[in-house]
Amino acid sequence: MTEVPSFSIQREVQLRFLSPEDIPEVKRLCTEWFPIEYPDTWYQEIASNPKFYSLAATYHSHIIGLIVSEIKHKSNLNKEDSDILSPAFSSTVQATYLHVLSTNQTAIRFYERRNFTAHSFLPYYYSIQGKPRDGYSYVLYINGGKPPWSLLDYMSQCGAILTKLQPCALPRQIMRTVRRCFCRILSSTRTQDNGNSYVS
Repeated sequence: MTEVPSFSIQREVQLRFLSPEDIPEVKRLCTEWFPIEYPDTWYQEIASNPKFYSLAATYHSHIIGLIVSEIKHKSNLNKEDSDILSPAFSSTVQATYLHVLSTNQTAIRFYERRNFTAHSFLPYYYSIQGKPRDGYSYVLYINGGKPPWSLLDYMSQCGAILTKLQPCALPRQIMRTVRRCFCRILSSTRTQDNGNSYVS
């Protein structure tokens, strides 16, 4: 059974930004934690390039966890991620997305418990020890972000509009209008006939 860390241990865990001095330790940990081989340039980028927000969770000065993120404009997304947001997006961050190995059920459950939803299947997305492996793209919409509309969304919207219009009542409304017009015409004709009879 896994021992739950006490509150005192949790207070000793600290977050800090990565620095170039962390690269050897981060490489070693990524090799242990992930089956994916990252190029050396990636380690240099996450430790020094300000476009990345790279945080290390440390316990007694040892790195025990990593978070690496990058803020991207929709126009700079990779092809497989370009349909995550609706075209009508604003300038605020509206989605957090990630890729995960399809066999990494522990990570998938972790993301799903935090309200990430599966966005797309990525066949042969990873190369692990020279073998192609599948992945998933997961997304969490924030700040009013929404996915692009699907066929189901369009059909639901049309259904909502038709419900408001009440198309089944349309023939009844047409008949009422025609009957009212016909009655007006008849009543005006009778009035004219009655008016003419008094004149003669």
